[in-house]
Amino acid sequence: RLPSTRRLPFLMTMARTRPAGWVRVIATFLAGLITGIISRLPLRQDSLTSMSCGASQHEAPVSQHAGSPISGRPDMTQQMVSAPMSNVGSDAFSAHAALMQRIYPLYSMATPWHAIEFSAYDIVLITGPQRSGTTWVACALASSLNYTLFDERHPITGGNDTLRALQRAFAYLAARGEKAVIQSPMATQILHLLPLYPKLLVLFLARNCLDVFLSQNKVDRRLGGWTCSAGRTKELRKYRNRAELRPYFDDREMICKIKQDVWHRYQLHELERRRHEAAHIAHGANLTATVTFESFRNHPLWLQNEKRKKLNIKTTNCKLVGQTPSRTRWSTRQWMSEAEAALAAEQHMGRSIVGPQPVERHAGEPRRLLAAPQEAPALRTQRATQR
Repeated sequence: RLPSTRRLPFLMTMARTRPAGWVRVIATFLAGLITGIISRLPLRQDSLTSMSCGASQHEAPVSQHAGSPISGRPDMTQQMVSAPMSNVGSDAFSAHAALMQRIYPLYSMATPWHAIEFSAYDIVLITGPQRSGTTWVACALASSLNYTLFDERHPITGGNDTLRALQRAFAYLAARGEKAVIQSPMATQILHLLPLYPKLLVLFLARNCLDVFLSQNKVDRRLGGWTCSAGRTKELRKYRNRAELRPYFDDREMICKIKQDVWHRYQLHELERRRHEAAHIAHGANLTATVTFESFRNHPLWLQNEKRKKLNIKTTNCKLVGQTPSRTRWSTRQWMSEAEAALAAEQHMGRSIVGPQPVERHAGEPRRLLAAPQEAPALRTQRATQR
């Protein structure tokens, strides 16, 4: 197609060199003229209404001849095409609910933090998707309650068995009569296997997954962001390897949404079911809470977004995080040994830390992370003698 400045000379040349050129020139000129005139005419209100499906449904009544051969609608003679405002509001609400279900499944069930009486619990386990704010929330609650803080980097939670590490931490705190807030985002996939422990609150931190996604990918940028380096690999694999969790998530979703879906659809109800069944063993155990991160805006340590830009992982305005002991080989062995001794002593005395019953694993079925067996009496005696 030639530019407009060269189009007319080209048509004149074509007309002189070809016998039927003038006919084509005239036809082309008239077609362009008519098209230009029509494109500049104002649209009639009835035509505009007939071609817009729902954009003007909440407006005033339109022309009686709202039908149009373009849209295929019949004439709307003496009828109103406007819909009631209640329908518009209902559609908007439905669309909003559908959107929030995709990016924030826990939105409708999450409660504010100040609605929970945290002082009624000896142990508060803070968990949720990585980079959802669990570090700051755990530290802020520990500061407010004057509890000990066990950050996820604490030596007592060392090792590759998250469930066993939490059992050790629970027993250690019970032996010392100490109250603590434990931060463990890595525990999300084993929450339904937690032992029934008196005065334990399992708090799942709920946050918009788009915000979590942006926060996650500020980490490991050289590897394409945390989503690529860990979220879609190691973290997703933990959920895929558990047959009991597979029916409750879509592995095509964000890892944050996967964790929220599994908590909402399965783990929360499983913990409550076990609590009711074993109420005679541990009354009030495993009480659960789903708390929205945004509700902490009224906490004294809350910082606005612009003030949090310079903060990195484990760099917060909460001082307790910086007091976490370093996880060296020596410190980890020392903390784990003392905690294991407390766990063995508790099991020997018969104080119940009841986990789910072991399930026989068939060939080809992924291994389930169950409670570790008790130590032999001889080993317990030997360890007590060494201590």
